Order: sequence, then structure tokens, then C-alpha cells
Amino acid sequence: MSPSDPDRSTMSNELPPDTDDDWGEDWETAFQLDDPSLPEEEEQFTIPPQESWASANHDQLRPPPEPIRTKGRLPVSPPKSNGPTPTFVRPPRTGKINLPGFRFLAGILVIVIVILLGMITILKKPPQQATLIPTQPTATPSRQGTPPPPELPMKETIKPDQPVVVSLKWHHKDFFIPVAEQNAPAPSAFLKVELSLFIQQKQNQGLPSDRDPFIRDLIYQFYNNRPPQELRRFALARGEMATILKFWILKQWPDLPLESIVFNHYEII
Repeated sequence: MSPSDPDRSTMSNELPPDTDDDWGEDWETAFQLDDPSLPEEEEQFTIPPQESWASANHDQLRPPPEPIRTKGRLPVSPPKSNGPTPTFVRPPRTGKINLPGFRFLAGILVIVIVILLGMITILKKPPQQATLIPTQPTATPSRQGTPPPPELPMKETIKPDQPVVVSLKWHHKDFFIPVAEQNAPAPSAFLKVELSLFIQQKQNQGLPSDRDPFIRDLIYQFYNNRPPQELRRFALARGEMATILKFWILKQWPDLPLESIVFNHYEII
């Protein structure tokens, strides 16, 4: 502070006693007293070193603040807004079943099950054969100049004077045929055969009994010329044996109307 500056601490806002509150006469003095641009002495506040150290230690020894316990407190609901309320409000979850919605879903489920059961029963039913009702053909006017359709030939009917062909059974039994190995002096077994020949003859004709010895001789020669191994195999293959025997008989007797051969008994003893 220079010695020329006035002492601001001694300055006050009180007017000197000789002014007598006459602002009009002494305007300059009043202006200098109320001038806010004059700098004032700034007050400085400092803490002594001992007080600052004590306050610092006091802050360190102070226990930390306890956390706020929220256990057991009810949650604070947010403040209600003054705005418009929403159109959809979710109902609170109370654990109860919504009966109208449950009945609606149950009804839909029952309808679906009934439809599925009906489809299954329809698919399981066998398809019904459609019955055709014969209808009479409608007569259509024939066009002029077109020839009529040709008549179908009539089937030939059997006249009563024509003979009827029937199948007759010609039975042969008591065949005892010796079965011997090759170059063997005596037979080792015997074949017992009983069979029936079915031939086609006219109704007024009978069996050719006069040729009975001839047909029996053909059958005997067929089995007598076979090796024993083949005769044993024929016991399990009678169909093959009947075919071969039929071919053998027709080869020796071509005019015989032989239809089939049935074996009644076949055994090697």
C-alpha cells in the first residue's frame, strides 16, 4: 500500500458532520461516498495449521457411513404420472385360471379331436363297390344313308345229339416191381405202386378195358428200367414222377386221351 492511498479501513459510509444531508449542494462528496467502483479490501479466511490437522484427523477417525438396509422393506412404487392412462392394463398374476379362456381352448381341442377321429374311421372303412343299375339304351334316330351296324354272330349252342366229353378214372393197383442194384444177382427191395389214370372219353363210351394188360406193362417197364436212387427220389417228387410217366405212356400210346395221373400209393419195401 502506497502512502498516497487513503486508508480504506477508516472510510465509512457516514457523511461528514458538515454536510448536513444536503445532496444538492455537495453532489461531488455524495458521489464519492456512494461510488461502488472503489475497490474494497477483500477479507481472507484461513485455518491455522493446528486446526486443519485436527479436523483432518477427525475426518479419518470417523467411521464410514453404514449402508442403507433395504431388506424387509416394501418396494417403493413409482410416482403416478399425470399423463393419459394406457388402454391395455395387464391383470395381476393371482395364480387362478381364466375360466372363459380355458373353456374356449377346451372347446377347440374337443372339436379337433372329433374331426380327427371321424377322418380315421372314414379311412378305415373298405371302399364300397358301386352297384351299376342297367339302363335301357335310348333309341337314337339313325342318320339317313348310314348302314346299320353288323349283327354279332350268335354263339353256337350245343345240340342235344352231339356227344358230351367226360373225364373217366382208370384205376390200376397191385404193382410189385423188384428194385435191384446194377449187376446185382437178386433184387434188394420191392416197389409197391397204386395209381389212377384220368382219360377223356365220350359219355356213351367206357374205359378201354381191353387194353388193360398193355397199359400195365407200360407202367411196369417204366419203373423197372429206373435206378434205385431215382425211385427213392420219386417218393418225395411225385409231381415230377407223374409228368415223366405221362410222357412215357403217350410216347408208346399216342391215341390215348390221357389227361392226368394221380398216385394213390407209392412205397419201397
